[in-house]
Amino acid sequence: MKRIITAGIVLLLLNSAPGDEWGDAQWITGCADIPRDAFVSSWEDSAFLNQLPNKQLSDEHRELFKERFAEASVPVVFRKRFHLDRPAVSAQLKICGLGYYQAELDDKKIGNHALAPNVTHYDTVARYQEFDLDLAAGEHEFRITVAPGRLNEALGSHHSIYRQTPVLKLCLDIGDGSPVISDPSWLVGSGPIRRAAFWVGEAYDATRPTGNWRSAEVAADFNPKLVSDSLPPQRAVRCLKPVAVNEPQPGVWVYDFGRMTVGKARVKLPANAEVSIRYSDLLAGDYPAKPLKAQTRVTFDKYPDGTDVDHPGMLRPKWRGSLGGRLRQKPAPGRGPWLMAWGFCDFVKSADEPLDYHASFDYTGFRYVEITGLSEPLPEGAVEALEIHNDLPMVGKLQVGNPKLQAVADAAALSILLNTQGTYQDNPGAERCGGNSNISYLSYPHAWYAFDNHGMASKAMEDASVAREASGAPVTVTLTRRNIEPYKTMVKKNGSAQKLGYLTTDGFHYGMTPLNLYSFYGDRESAERYLDLCAFYFECLLSDGLPRKRVAADHMDFTAAYDLSPKGSPRPTDVDFGSSAMALWQGKQFVKTAELLGRDDLAQKVEPLLVHLRAEIDRQFLNPATGLYAEENSASRMGINTLLICAEIVSEDQVQTLIDEMVEDIRKNNNHLTTGSRLTGPLLSLLARNGYIDVAIEQTTRDTYPSPYAMLSVTGGTIAEVWGFPEMPAAASLVQAEGLAASANWIYEALVGIEPTVEGPGFKRFRLAPVIPFSIPSCSFSFASPQGLIVSDWKQDGKQIAWNISIPVGAVAEIHFPFGEVHDWTVNRTPVSQVTGVTDVCDDYVCFASGHYEIEGCMAPAE
Repeated sequence: MKRIITAGIVLLLLNSAPGDEWGDAQWITGCADIPRDAFVSSWEDSAFLNQLPNKQLSDEHRELFKERFAEASVPVVFRKRFHLDRPAVSAQLKICGLGYYQAELDDKKIGNHALAPNVTHYDTVARYQEFDLDLAAGEHEFRITVAPGRLNEALGSHHSIYRQTPVLKLCLDIGDGSPVISDPSWLVGSGPIRRAAFWVGEAYDATRPTGNWRSAEVAADFNPKLVSDSLPPQRAVRCLKPVAVNEPQPGVWVYDFGRMTVGKARVKLPANAEVSIRYSDLLAGDYPAKPLKAQTRVTFDKYPDGTDVDHPGMLRPKWRGSLGGRLRQKPAPGRGPWLMAWGFCDFVKSADEPLDYHASFDYTGFRYVEITGLSEPLPEGAVEALEIHNDLPMVGKLQVGNPKLQAVADAAALSILLNTQGTYQDNPGAERCGGNSNISYLSYPHAWYAFDNHGMASKAMEDASVAREASGAPVTVTLTRRNIEPYKTMVKKNGSAQKLGYLTTDGFHYGMTPLNLYSFYGDRESAERYLDLCAFYFECLLSDGLPRKRVAADHMDFTAAYDLSPKGSPRPTDVDFGSSAMALWQGKQFVKTAELLGRDDLAQKVEPLLVHLRAEIDRQFLNPATGLYAEENSASRMGINTLLICAEIVSEDQVQTLIDEMVEDIRKNNNHLTTGSRLTGPLLSLLARNGYIDVAIEQTTRDTYPSPYAMLSVTGGTIAEVWGFPEMPAAASLVQAEGLAASANWIYEALVGIEPTVEGPGFKRFRLAPVIPFSIPSCSFSFASPQGLIVSDWKQDGKQIAWNISIPVGAVAEIHFPFGEVHDWTVNRTPVSQVTGVTDVCDDYVCFASGHYEIEGCMAPAE
């Protein structure tokens, strides 16, 4: 039997001195003596099926990898006993465990959070939670389990690697002047969680209780700035029940939860059971194996037990990426050990009593759960799916008089919610199935109308700024793998990548998110922070001409339609029109926002780069003979025209012509879109706001692939990040807010027609300009804005429109009537010009002060 020794760090304080909330508490560390027994080895063997192509490993290197992986995935348990002579009048706990922690006081869990604390740049800043506790007189004991969580990830996969040892800081103020602080008197040991790897799963052995105690030691060289975690906590927000259970192989039980979700399974096991629990989005045999293997680079055909991967009814292997590059490894010849992870697998062993189990330190996206090791299915109610995400408050409610549109809107909102796990980063590798969120979705208006995202966004800006100040790094943006070239440029310019400030997001959203921060919440400070953090992105991206071709081309178009070749060349090797035009689009938004906020310094820094980029786009992609960027029969013309309009490459008088061309192309393509995940949403918005709302409705609600509604038949109720393959819709990314969830934007932009204004940020002034089609009988929307409740509720019967609106106190609304002239409408059964509350009557809109208004008019312009 081989033993692995690992260390952890903890800091605890009870009753801090006034003026110094952490008092004399010390960071402490210790070693947990964890056996690498047959149970753990089986989990490791099941977790890693095969190596990636072109990275063949010797047996020696494979074992080295497993050893290093084992060292980096062992949780530790810290213990401290203390005595109170009398009950505590008040007891406030502050705690921060890194990567993730689970704290118990007297065998009772503290708090109902999951995966705390929310992720930060750990070397420079860390978040802590606060709890109020009741402490009676007598003996008490803390037991704090800390797992590595995200600590062992490398920036090369656009996350940072810090240390292999878990860290924790805890402070309990009992107010009697007798602090209990973390020091070498603490003990550290091991518990039933034998392994906890964020990207792989857990090995839990209830037959091995907590023990193997040894003295803790003071830990040096770790002192991040601690900030209170004001984000809504991650927690198990709801439980899903399985809708079906099948036995595709003897002793293999597959539970179907009916739709994609994010979280973990909760399983109530009988005594003396030993099972494996696996997760996936698809069943083997549902779709052809070859496309999935090609997409995820899966190089294996069988499970560890010899079962064929494509056996019908079994779970499709879910690629979690190559983990070797995320671990600190001993020097080894050639390329270091890289292995492929088989999705998530939890190995669980119960003792002499039944066990109510769910993993404590990871989560994943899934629809199916496979439990192996039981001769009979578990009784009804013994298997549930715990849906885990940040508990964001709902601020909007939308009801559309079209069931299919309603389903798409609900799915888009759910997909956003399932991707809020307090991690403002893009998902690493190919794990885009709900692994963790990023703030890219904050560029989409419907994200702000559904849930209160202000805390998430402003905290991300604050943490990134703190990281920059603490590290002294001039650069504060690290980029996703899709923007790898600018990322490399920044590393070259600034030395160690780990010293960069911490903010990862998709660079093609840098223009819209700061504008949303300002216009939706009036948060100038966070918007300016975003601008400061992101200005260097454009300099890196554009300093060498056109942006590099994005690694994840599937984000752009499943037909690769945007991979336009520079003139005369067959296909681009390092640049593409889509990335270039997207960068120009977002760069212009960035400049507009900077000018709006009075940051002319940033605007002047980026604007010359955009001029250069525009010239390069014309030089490489414009055909001077035809004056076109896309020829008439080009499969990419639909997407290219969308970018030409959004990036303002064409003049305003050309916009309607291009939109007409796109509708013509849709008809030629058997009434289907050819745009990819990035541009489907913008295209639908352009159609809806420019005379083709019925086409937008049709393309959103088609029953056939590709359409957002057709995708729901695969996902069960969520929107994917990308289309995937025609034979296998959305297989690449089944629970991801980014990308195709933007296909719901137009519903808010057109059917509701709501928009905040920069003249009155925070909805002190906003617009309501709905587009009301004959095919939609009603649309009701309510929104708890920072200014107060906004309501817009219209109904139409083909002849008359009844439109009720409510404007909060202190706000002004610009009301744009959908048909006719202003004088064709009545408000509260009174001509518009005579209505109390009307502050301004213009040719195309009327300004209303706060109040409730009943508006009536005709569906067609008056004669």
